Amino acid sequence: LEEETIPGSSSPPLITSLAFDDQGTLWVAGYDGVLRGYDYEQTDANDQPLMLRQTRADHTVNVNSPILSVSIRDEIGCGVMTTLSRGVLLFSLEDGHILAEWNP
Repeated sequence: LEEETIPGSSSPPLITSLAFDDQGTLWVAGYDGVLRGYDYEQTDANDQPLMLRQTRADHTVNVNSPILSVSIRDEIGCGVMTTLSRGVLLFSLEDGHILAEWNP
């Protein structure tokens, strides 16, 4: 995965959760508050997975709060993430867009 850094930091983000969906996207949640989606089914000219050499995520969503966990529900096309300060967020598996938010 990419070597992104948190602004003001020199280290890559702490990954807090990983989940695959049925469409071939690896969703990577970080304590930096960024959800990243990598398409692992794309292949190069040699039929090798692009994700192994991918430098940028296909989907990037900054939720501005450390992400604690991610769960995927392919049957409804959504994922759910829990965050430190924004509560629970429902997101689209198509593009990572936030669909709903609850802060109990």
